[in-house]
Amino acid sequence: MCLTLNKPKALNALDLDMVIMLTNYLQQAKNDDSVSAVFFDGAGERAFCAGGDIVRLYNELCQESVNKVTDATNVPASVADFFMQEYQLDYLIHTYPKPIIVWGNGVVMGGGLGLFRGASIRIATETTRIAMPEISIGLFPDVGASYFLNELPAGVGVFLGFTGAEINALDAIALNFATHLLANSDKAVFLSFLVQANVNDRHAFHQSLDAFISKVSNAERTSLFAPAALLPFLDHVSVLDKAINAEAAANELLALGQLNQSDYINRALKSFQYGSPTTAHLVFQQLLRARRDKMSLADCFKMELSMAYSCMAVGEFKEGVRALLVDKDKTPKWRYQQLAKVPHAFINAHFDYFKNNDLPLNPLDKMSL
Repeated sequence: MCLTLNKPKALNALDLDMVIMLTNYLQQAKNDDSVSAVFFDGAGERAFCAGGDIVRLYNELCQESVNKVTDATNVPASVADFFMQEYQLDYLIHTYPKPIIVWGNGVVMGGGLGLFRGASIRIATETTRIAMPEISIGLFPDVGASYFLNELPAGVGVFLGFTGAEINALDAIALNFATHLLANSDKAVFLSFLVQANVNDRHAFHQSLDAFISKVSNAERTSLFAPAALLPFLDHVSVLDKAINAEAAANELLALGQLNQSDYINRALKSFQYGSPTTAHLVFQQLLRARRDKMSLADCFKMELSMAYSCMAVGEFKEGVRALLVDKDKTPKWRYQQLAKVPHAFINAHFDYFKNNDLPLNPLDKMSL
């Protein structure tokens, strides 16, 4: 079964209707013996998926006074439902009993990375651009990032979350974001291979997949891939793993910028300095808590739902989207302008959203995570 995200002008950004439709297709295919595997791609050449349709979420938040607001979330029902449904879809992909193959061409960011990272076979091409850039909009790396960023080498998860830095295909294959590399021009022949492959025999399928990739790969195709962007700095980034809090990690990051005057690190630092100080604290805490408490993937999604609803409720997300994508003045008025000024109680409250006595349990507790 082939599923194509078909909003190319919006870089295939996800909205609630798309999330529900994808979930329904996957649930139906799970028990359909005629479907042996699922292939995901995005329409157009620019992106697999740039994430959630955050401008649409922004508009719904702005209409909060006229929209129905649920007692359960204190955010518009459609916004609350989007995050819950999106996380359920991501978890379904992570745990799907049949192979899911994703063609990750172009932009694979935010919610798009959530779809991509959960698949069993993840193809990166010469145009792949992977990132979790939520710090620039006052959100945080969600869609299971609390889990998969903790699987990266020391300090890399904090670096990517703090800076929203992009990585390319060679970074992705080394860091297990991607499982295979193919040139974008090989997509048609790859689909022909999938049609003929015996997907039901997993071992034989992976052997034939490796043989196919070896066959189509050559020096000309290999030359299409740019050198890794992040890998040369892994040793330097590892110091972030020793930080005891977000402020200490930020100091290490700034020191890294002074030692390494590369364009890549400079861009990362500019993104960090533009971004929300609240998000930096959330990134550090979500990774720390998931690692310290040995959270399962399901537990990470439940934690992230509390964080997402909190971000919608306190307004940091709305201000971030306004500044970057609506008014485009790129001068966000963050609630707290400096890391040191963000109260610990304010950050902790993001993780306790559903512990308020006036609210029910986390809705994901009742779902099949």
